[in-house]
Amino acid sequence: MVPPKLNAWWLAVKPGSLPKILVPVAVGWSLGFSVAGGFDPVLAALVFGLALCTQWAIVLLNDYADREADRKHQAHFPEHIDPRVLVERLLRPGQVVTAGFFAVLGVLAVAAVLLFYQRPYALYLGLAGLVVFAAYSFGPLRLNYRGGGELLEVLGVGLLLPVTGYYIASGTLPTGHVHLLAPIALYALIGALASGLKHEPADRENGKRTCSVLFGAPATRKMIWLAQMMARVCCGVLFLTGEYGHFALILGALLPSAPMFITRRFDADADFNNLPALARYKQSLTQAGYLTSLALILDFIF
Repeated sequence: MVPPKLNAWWLAVKPGSLPKILVPVAVGWSLGFSVAGGFDPVLAALVFGLALCTQWAIVLLNDYADREADRKHQAHFPEHIDPRVLVERLLRPGQVVTAGFFAVLGVLAVAAVLLFYQRPYALYLGLAGLVVFAAYSFGPLRLNYRGGGELLEVLGVGLLLPVTGYYIASGTLPTGHVHLLAPIALYALIGALASGLKHEPADRENGKRTCSVLFGAPATRKMIWLAQMMARVCCGVLFLTGEYGHFALILGALLPSAPMFITRRFDADADFNNLPALARYKQSLTQAGYLTSLALILDFIF
């Protein structure tokens, strides 16, 4: 039997959200691997450790920063919020913030180790990611509330994470290859926009200026559809220019039409008023994103 306290920490670190961090890093790593032409298992372990510590830092400290808003969310819209350890009083705020700071130290420690592998910019990339996260969740900026949180998520998840993976694998910054990561940035935007659909009424009440709050669910879904089409077009165009291979054409440009059919099927009903439709809608977005990420990983490696 798993001890209740261990169950609480498992819930706190939200392992289901790890792919959101790990996949962009893996895509960047794959591109860097194609440039470096060699595989270093130690560097692979370090990049995984960096991704894991990053994910822990984000989920723990974000839950700490949002604890009061989450309590209001649970009180007024309980069906729209997933379990939170602080809301459920499974852990104390001090425990969560302390664990979050240890995760931050883990990010910095991995970056420091990478200095010995001639990866000095890993420290700067790690610090940049932490600054972006702080601007998202904490004052004085707290852009998750003031507006611009989705763009910060694109900057962190869609750009800094894959660039970090690339740099650790290759030892160089992707100055001539960063455009090859464009579909990852677009799917980071899609994920950021879609996450606000479920929480629109609670976010409005708590004063968050998300896209769903500012423009409404229908306009947000149009932005999502446009970003999906741009990602597919990007895969097709870069295949035609010879910078992507056949995996990107098939898995990134053509096959996402299948989950996108589901996206369109539930598009009109995908909001907080119809949670089953919203769940299927978001699942189709995730499937299209994973197909595209897999396409790029396979293309870059092979």
